[in-house]
Amino acid sequence: MEEVLVIGGAGFLGSHLVRMLREDGHPVRIMSRSAGIGKAPEPGIRYFRGETANDAVVNEAVQGVSVVFDLSFGDVSTRIGMERDFIGGARNIGNACLRHGVRRLIYTSTTAALELGKVGVIRDEDGTDLRAEERPGFYHIGKIGGEKLLYDLHRTKGLGVVVLRPAIIMGRGGKLIHSGIGTWRDSNRALVVGRGDHPLPFVLVEDVARAFVLAKDAPGIEGKGFNLVGDVRPSSRDMVRYIGDRSMRQFSLHTQNIYFLQALSLVKYMIKKIVGKDGDYPSWHGLKFERVIAQVDCSGAKKYLGWKPCSELETFLREAVDSHLRPIPRSDLRLEKPAPGEQLA
Repeated sequence: MEEVLVIGGAGFLGSHLVRMLREDGHPVRIMSRSAGIGKAPEPGIRYFRGETANDAVVNEAVQGVSVVFDLSFGDVSTRIGMERDFIGGARNIGNACLRHGVRRLIYTSTTAALELGKVGVIRDEDGTDLRAEERPGFYHIGKIGGEKLLYDLHRTKGLGVVVLRPAIIMGRGGKLIHSGIGTWRDSNRALVVGRGDHPLPFVLVEDVARAFVLAKDAPGIEGKGFNLVGDVRPSSRDMVRYIGDRSMRQFSLHTQNIYFLQALSLVKYMIKKIVGKDGDYPSWHGLKFERVIAQVDCSGAKKYLGWKPCSELETFLREAVDSHLRPIPRSDLRLEKPAPGEQLA
């Protein structure tokens, strides 16, 4: 079996991917900042410790493998850090793959790179958000930059790159209180922009990992990008209700009017200008993105990869919600059926 490299293989998605690759019989190399720390030796797994910004470490890890999965992360607190880790890291990985004849590089981008704030459907061929710089943060900008750099290496030097863009990943080993649902003011109260009743691009981690495995050998997909969103897409309002019902705890959702938020931001900006303080002009494009109202089409991944994500609500909830909950003891009063006219606390 081909030996493969998973950069970021110790993370949430990476650990699921490594497990699937090992189940398929592949020797796996894992590269990350903490690779191998506290791990007992395991047959079929080799560790390489370092960052993607370190060309020497990347070159050593890539040499001798047939396929590279890049699930790396990096500094998103500053533009300098983002450019070093995301852009520089992608360049190091792409060049190392070319240098050592790697047949396929599978790069992890994100649906945050898409224009999710617009009304309508986003397809694979629509590409990334052309106004991404107007949105706050550096993560999506770094991923867009990584995509562009690797696509350029594909066109100019024949790099066999495939780009996968997972959405809001849920499942075992991840988070139940996920920022994709909303902004959590505390452990059981979510705040969302808009009404919170539109479908969100959720996807189970097992489905994402399976898409990566399929992308390893799917024919004729070099130079293509695929969006990864599951077929079960609850809204923020739905998810808060599901979590509350299945945990038997009180969860609440609070909505915010997008026009009021923009007006409030403009007032704050004007006050800062009056008193002589610096501040960025409020981005309407960035605020619209917070609603995530676009629907993401994943027919490309289904057609070219043979991908079949979860399509049953109950299965989705078992993995996305129940896997994070402790069993409720039989003696718990919440399991008792309330008498007529009574209500459980």
